[in-house]
Amino acid sequence: MSEVILKQITKSYKEKEVIHGIDLHIREGEFLTLLGPSGCGKTTILNMIAGLESISSGEIHIGGRLMNDVPARKRNIGMVFQSYALFPHMTVDQNIAFGLKIQKLPRIQIFEKLEWAKELLHLSEKGKSFPRELSGGERQRVALGRALVLQPHVLLLDEPLSNLDQELRESMTTELKRIHQNVGCTSVYVTHNQMEALRMSDRIAVIRDGRLIQCDTPMRIFERPTTVFVGNFIGSPAMNQFPARIAEAGGEAVVTIGDTALCMEKGRSQALLRHTGREVLAGIRPQQINFFKDREGMRHSDTDVRVEVQIYEPLGERLMVTGKFNSHDMVFFMIPDPEHLPKRGDALQVVIDGRHIHFFDRETGVRITDGE
Repeated sequence: MSEVILKQITKSYKEKEVIHGIDLHIREGEFLTLLGPSGCGKTTILNMIAGLESISSGEIHIGGRLMNDVPARKRNIGMVFQSYALFPHMTVDQNIAFGLKIQKLPRIQIFEKLEWAKELLHLSEKGKSFPRELSGGERQRVALGRALVLQPHVLLLDEPLSNLDQELRESMTTELKRIHQNVGCTSVYVTHNQMEALRMSDRIAVIRDGRLIQCDTPMRIFERPTTVFVGNFIGSPAMNQFPARIAEAGGEAVVTIGDTALCMEKGRSQALLRHTGREVLAGIRPQQINFFKDREGMRHSDTDVRVEVQIYEPLGERLMVTGKFNSHDMVFFMIPDPEHLPKRGDALQVVIDGRHIHFFDRETGVRITDGE
């Protein structure tokens, strides 16, 4: 295991800079995910760590050693690709042991490492099988085993689950987390799938247009996104957004969306006073909007509002409802009465939890510090 440190790394193609001054410290034994939309530069960053792409400026350190001029083959990096890259004419055993044989290790060491990998990856019964006889998940585990037996300082995974169907992707997400916990290898994982990132990662580095936007734990990123982009990209469905205004009344901040004043906790209200007069975006996650029951259970920071139902989507035990609130779309969840499902045009009362409203500058999209 080794830590990986990126210091102000950039990448340019001719005159165009595509990676802009990335600073990132990946801790020893950590599972860090590079998350972002297609074309944001996350795979380019991964390839620069691996030595498959040169850097234009900055420094890459692995295990305390400067790697700028070290070729890929000498970085002790393991890589797993989206395409698996298995040899079709070789068995599972031969594929996993291929790198060990290239290193000309003693036969007994190759056997021990091979058996260890197959047991770890639940492939003990598949050693004599060929790739064409395996499922997609099994092929991915073979590719992972081939990397792990080399005992790399760092394991790099480039969208390894994207070719799998939904059911296999779900099971392999859990499997990868289990394997990392057992092996403890420093791992950098690339994906555009925010649910994979939330489920597996110790930390997530959100990349957009070649820039690092936020790096933090999954829960911290979900609960305190630093920009509107992060708030929308993390979480499903996306965060509700409403234009809002901050005013002052009686020494307290008053946040209004249209003609609705939101209730706020006193401490947070005071912190928002310095933004009086500003037009902002109020972000509210669907999970923080509750179906109204009675006023006795409401907090001081709760606001009940009227929403006109547009559509609803059954999701098993609950419904995802899209409605109109102050002429803006609002998405929220509710547990329905099967005998009385909502209809288009129905008016529902829901409660917005003011403790979990996110405020962003409307022009820059950057989070407003509000004393949370």
